[in-house]
Amino acid sequence: MAAEPQISEIERLIECSRASRLVLAGRVASLRHRADIPARLRESFHSRPTLWFGGSLLLGWLFTILIRGRKTVERPPSRQRKGVLAFALSTAAALAKPTVKTLLMAERRKRMLSPSAAAKPVGVSRPFSP
Repeated sequence: MAAEPQISEIERLIECSRASRLVLAGRVASLRHRADIPARLRESFHSRPTLWFGGSLLLGWLFTILIRGRKTVERPPSRQRKGVLAFALSTAAALAKPTVKTLLMAERRKRMLSPSAAAKPVGVSRPFSP
């Protein structure tokens, strides 16, 4: 009879250890899930994509503002009046520029297209020609 209470005690201990192992296995699985940060992030991305997208836009905007800082408005230095002579000369140069360009281009075309200029080169010497 002494063996029977020992067997029931051993069975009770075995059952208790089995239950403890199940509880520990659940806790280990929970700790592994908590420690697996990439899997948790992936799960979070898949479950709430709009929240992550909005948060990334907001953080990017905030970092841009923090890095760039406040804009300082640079005012151009006050322009000094140069006088009537300087105004007249700059206006004359601006008006004469297209005219001078047209005259120079016409002269260039005339020199390049004239047959007499091509027939007689001016100032060219040919020391080794027969």
